[in-house]
Order: sequence, then C-alpha cells, then structure tokens
Amino acid sequence: MDANRRRWLQGLAATAAVGISHPFNPSAMAEEPQPADSNAARRIVAEAIVAWGELQSRYRSAQYEVTGKGTVHRHGLQDLDGNLIPVTDYHFRHQVKYAIDLTRPRIRREATRDLFNLSDRRFETETLHDLFDGKEYQQYYPVRHAFDGKTANARYWQPRLVLRGGKRSQLIVRAIDIPLFWNHGLLPIGSLKHTNLSMAPAADAFQYVGAGPEQMGDLHIVRLPSQRMTWEYWLSPDHAFLPIRRSAFYEGTETSRLTVQYKRQPDVTPLAESWTLTTFGVGRNGKQAISTVDRCRLASARFDDDLADVTFSMAPGPGIDVDDIRND
Repeated sequence: MDANRRRWLQGLAATAAVGISHPFNPSAMAEEPQPADSNAARRIVAEAIVAWGELQSRYRSAQYEVTGKGTVHRHGLQDLDGNLIPVTDYHFRHQVKYAIDLTRPRIRREATRDLFNLSDRRFETETLHDLFDGKEYQQYYPVRHAFDGKTANARYWQPRLVLRGGKRSQLIVRAIDIPLFWNHGLLPIGSLKHTNLSMAPAADAFQYVGAGPEQMGDLHIVRLPSQRMTWEYWLSPDHAFLPIRRSAFYEGTETSRLTVQYKRQPDVTPLAESWTLTTFGVGRNGKQAISTVDRCRLASARFDDDLADVTFSMAPGPGIDVDDIRND
C-alpha cells in the first residue's frame, strides 16, 4: 500500500467514530453493580434477552435509508504531526443505505460522508459501498467528489473495487449504524458475526447496575465489561428492552455515547427513528471534550422484500480499478 493511501485510511479511521472539541464533562459510570445473585437483576437481564430474541425472528429482510448531519468541532482531531484540526467547526451532511438479508445472511451498505484526508489536510466527500454476499466481502469506491487532478496516485481517483474474499471486513457495521441492527434484537453488537445475524448473549455476561434516572421513566442500566473497555446500556422495557443510550468507557472514562429515540410500528415493535452519536477526546487544556457529533434520522424502512443476489455483490467492469486481496 502506498503512503498516500495509508494516510487516507488513517484519516478514515480517525473520523469513522464520528462526532466535536468544546469543553464537556460527560457523566461518570453509574454506581457499582448489584451482586450477581440478585434475583431481580437476573430476571430483568433474562427478560431483555428473550425480547431481543423475539425481534430477531420478526423479519426476513430489511432496507433502510438514513440521513444526517455531522460536525467535527474545532480542534476535535489531530493530523499526522499532532496538530489540532480543524481550525474551525466543520459541518457536513451524510447518508447511509442498507439492504440486509437476515436469513442467509447478506449485507449491502452504501454511505456518503466527509472524511479528513491527513495527507492533503482537508475534508473530502467519499462514497463507499460495503458488500457481503454470505461468503465473500467486497468494497467499492466510486469516484471521489473532491477530485482535483493533483493526487500523486491517480488510480485511487477512479472507481475502485476491492475483492476481500472470506476475510471479515471491519468496516461493514459502523458505530453510527448500530441502532438499525438493534431494531432486530442484535445485541451486544460488538460480537456480531456477519455470517450469522442472530445472537443469544449469555445473561451472566452482563452486570446489572440498577434503575435509570426517575425522570426518564422505566429504565434499567447494565454493563458489559471487555478488557479495558466497558459498555453501559440503558435498557427500556417499553421498547423491547432496547437501549435508549449506550456509552463506551475506556478505563472508566467515557469515549463515546449513542442516544436513540424509537417509535412504535403498527405491530407495536420498536423502530429507531433518530439517534445521536457523540465521541469524546482531550481538548487543548487537557480536559475531556467533545470531538465529533453525528445526528441521524431514519428516512425510510422496508421489511420482508425479496432481495436479488446482485444486491450483495458486484462484478468488475470497464474503467474500474480492481484490487484482489483474497489471497493476501
């Protein structure tokens, strides 16, 4: 991989979690969990897992379109030299489309958003298609909208198809997409395998913290520890125990927060209607600050349509640069 491409991918990784840099004091983790032998705690976690399992069998397929607005706040990121960027708040729009075959499973994700190119020190709009046909992964990059003819390697400015084979792409389910998968009871999303879009998490993997704030209604807070990371979920019994909030903590410090609003469908199952993903970093003064914020809204949702095979794979064509890394 050439240096320019590596730097571009570093920029993609730096902004993939999306969200701003103003002083902010995110909440600490909730109080200590209740003992594991708490009957009430075990019952609540068990009810949640049953509710998620029922959602998993609700639909055969789903198609979503999501629109939103993103903000990278002033000094919310760093370039390759450690300089704080951008110099002013940066605002942009983004769009995501999903086709999900929940039975086989197969996934197609199309996304357009702005990313910071560390090499050129500027934001550029990129469209990327992630495809999984049940066996192999592909990634397709149409021509970038910010083309100016000055790139050192022109091959990355023409349509590009990456053939990944059976290796799992780490880019299919982004943090910003998670509520779409919660619609189908896929929790905790971190252990989701694309080869099996169903999950049966172990009840003893969760630590029960207690009830949520009274002013927010009937909520239950649980944690899922994972090495240095801890995931905290605020579960709503009114919405099939789906989270209205998920926070990620690294060694006790909150690094991201996802908040979700649901609506009820005619069959009374919940559907994520809007959500906000906020990520946190360290500001110039050394205090924790918001780095980025993405606000998303569900534009459309369709279920149980028959999805054609061509939806989930792409054949190389004229004018497309193909990278075959299936045997790498």
